[in-house]
Amino acid sequence: MKSSLIKITKTAVALLAMVAAGGLLVGAFHSETATAQNIKLSQNHCSNATLEGAYAFRISGESFSSGSTVSVYNDGVAMTTFNGDTGPDGNGTLTQVDWIMRNGVSDPEPPATENSYGFHNNESGTYKVNADCTGNAEIDFASTGAVIKLKFVLADGGRVIHTIVTSLQPTGAFSVPTNTHSDAEKL
Repeated sequence: MKSSLIKITKTAVALLAMVAAGGLLVGAFHSETATAQNIKLSQNHCSNATLEGAYAFRISGESFSSGSTVSVYNDGVAMTTFNGDTGPDGNGTLTQVDWIMRNGVSDPEPPATENSYGFHNNESGTYKVNADCTGNAEIDFASTGAVIKLKFVLADGGRVIHTIVTSLQPTGAFSVPTNTHSDAEKL
């Protein structure tokens, strides 16, 4: 009986030692992972240079005439090229071509210009990326005078962008209430 008790005690001690060692090992891996993640997050800061190159956008939403009455459903695509530069005002510059459907009807086709391929062009603007990968952009439509202001968040190291329109100001009009967003991937 004494020998059985000693065997059980030795087995229990060995089992406890293995559990403790396993716990230390798991803790070590967990600590290493947490440390690596913290380092990665602290080094993952964004700037205008993070948002550079051509991005393919899918645009969707609606604009309202008064209160909550939808007057226009918007659906479209755009290709925006972010220049990744920073001017004296801290903003980067962008150019864009797009094609938008409003209530199921395409916008009037723009006048034929070299390399427009039927898309609306002559759109430009500015953007500013914050260190936390959020930002602001403004798109100016030279042919109509319309202005769109956006808030955005970058993801996947700047390869993905999610936007929301904060202000839609048609030509010569006050800002129109809108619920429009877009998502894009770097080409």
